Amino acid sequence: MNRGTPSPGLVFAFGAASGSAANKAATEVKTHSEARYDTATVVDFKATVADVREVPKTDPLNGLYLAVKTEATVLKSETFEVYVGPTDFVKGCEITFAKGDKIQVIGSKITLDGVDIVLAREVSRQQTTIILRGKNGEPFWKLWSRPVEK
Repeated sequence: MNRGTPSPGLVFAFGAASGSAANKAATEVKTHSEARYDTATVVDFKATVADVREVPKTDPLNGLYLAVKTEATVLKSETFEVYVGPTDFVKGCEITFAKGDKIQVIGSKITLDGVDIVLAREVSRQQTTIILRGKNGEPFWKLWSRPVEK
């Protein structure tokens, strides 16, 4: 995938990462309430979507999850979950995912409650890339939900 020039598909980017967030040290994750993007564990891989599920808003890390199986050349061919983001935010990006989709993910691979999960920064499918976080991991949906200042 060429990131130097835009592809014919749509590219979504929401907001800019804050400088103060870039200075925060990332920590290893132990529970849902402590889920943090760790720039030291960033992975970039291709995978096939095995399942798509929405976690209800009652869960601290609610939103859209993709169960994926990586290609054999990357990370040994593993199956794990990718947290895309809050469902309403992802729907606003006008992209959907289905079982069998071939995707590319850039994100932070963390351990959450003893399970490997990737907090997605970018997800690409075909000619479309959604950018969900800044390079420091700051989620753009936090900026998206703020009222516009006048």
